[in-house]
Amino acid sequence: MRVFKLIISIILLFSLFSYQSFVEKFTIDYDYTIPAKTEQQLEEKIRKMKDIVSEKQLQEKIAASYITNNKPTIIQKKMICEGK
Repeated sequence: MRVFKLIISIILLFSLFSYQSFVEKFTIDYDYTIPAKTEQQLEEKIRKMKDIVSEKQLQEKIAASYITNNKPTIIQKKMICEGK
């Protein structure tokens, strides 16, 4: 049984190499998700912003935008492979 599995594995390996020699170009599309910030990360970001921005009303507006826009970000990627 082991010999049979070995022979099948070798045949599959050689067929894979022969298939790859015919492939010229292919693309892989995938999504990469950046998770939303945690509560601690948001608090740290707001604290740093308050060190830079001195006007109180502007601080509140920026902090509110940080909180409302805190959503996962999905980035669509495309990888193009050429040749073997």
